[in-house]
Amino acid sequence: MTTPPNDLPPVDSVGTGFNYKRYTSLDTSTHYVYKMWRNSANNWRTLSPVTTNTIKVSKTDSTDWSDNDTTDTNPTEIDTTTLSGKVVLSQAGQTSGPNYRFALPNPSWGGGPNVTSITNDTIFVPSDTVSNTDFTLLKNGSAYANSNISLTGPGAQPPSDARGYTYSLTYNGTAVYSRTIDSLSHHAFYWDDSWTSSPSSGKSTNSNRILNVLATIPSYITIGSGSDTNGNPNPLTTVFNNVSRVITHTQTATIEGVSNEIHINFALDNKVINGQLEIIGTFYESRAVNGYTNVSQDYIIGNQQTMTYNQSLLGDTITYYVSDWVYSDEHEGDGYVAPVSTTSDGGGKRRRYPIISTNLFDRQRSIFSIGLTHKDETLF
Repeated sequence: MTTPPNDLPPVDSVGTGFNYKRYTSLDTSTHYVYKMWRNSANNWRTLSPVTTNTIKVSKTDSTDWSDNDTTDTNPTEIDTTTLSGKVVLSQAGQTSGPNYRFALPNPSWGGGPNVTSITNDTIFVPSDTVSNTDFTLLKNGSAYANSNISLTGPGAQPPSDARGYTYSLTYNGTAVYSRTIDSLSHHAFYWDDSWTSSPSSGKSTNSNRILNVLATIPSYITIGSGSDTNGNPNPLTTVFNNVSRVITHTQTATIEGVSNEIHINFALDNKVINGQLEIIGTFYESRAVNGYTNVSQDYIIGNQQTMTYNQSLLGDTITYYVSDWVYSDEHEGDGYVAPVSTTSDGGGKRRRYPIISTNLFDRQRSIFSIGLTHKDETLF
């Protein structure tokens, strides 16, 4: 079956500060549940009780929407008939207009394959036939055409030889890619290395330096969070991969009553920024629950001392850091200061330079004198 989307974004500029996101722990045998999300806080509008600001839709009819919690006032009215193809959420007696409006999910659902599990490349299906249209794909949380998935099968799949299909995705750039079918999801970060064959940067014309200095994360760099007594980021357990162009920190948290593995990836790429190809670094967060993904701004490597990402988790904001290894240590960094070298004779004295003066007009003698000069003075 076609599964419900993870998000119900607003349409017609109604409720633009919010979103409705899947809240799977409240799902029942008959309904999928969505909860109001505040975009500015990057978190649920109301954390507790969990049923506040929730709506639900029938698992057998994608047009059958209703209020999931009748004890709160937002919403109290749900209209699926006045505007074709749209759902309108309002409060009783409100004269300023509806609170929120979203489009009916497309494609709709009401039947389809029964899938028992999904991995990064396999789905297990006891008896049904599956096609790419049964999947919902996302790239960094946004819709990604299901034409980008291809399937082979059905057939016996290892390790259990249970019936299923293998599948593969067509990727388009570095991102977190999600695939969902029959309410089961798999989310994975993919790094695109195609740019490494011919990298470019406004900071250097030397392709070797671009690839091995700007575009290689040194071994001493870690993802950090918080600060130590010296004000430096606390290093976290960080795994290097993809030829030291991606680093990853993994954490666990209980979200919606479910133990959840969360990945913070910091990855390098070659993107056009202000009309110029640059080596950039970006944070990618992905979570197993609800297929949550989030992406930071792009940081041009060498432009700042520290690159940061703010994670919103269980009502708290956690800031992650990666130090910019080019900023002050390499010629291409905006904070680079060339080291000052001094020339001495080893004893702290100025170096002595011989100056030869010759009396060219007296062939009977030549005067040779040894003078003292600073290394920056002109010899004569």
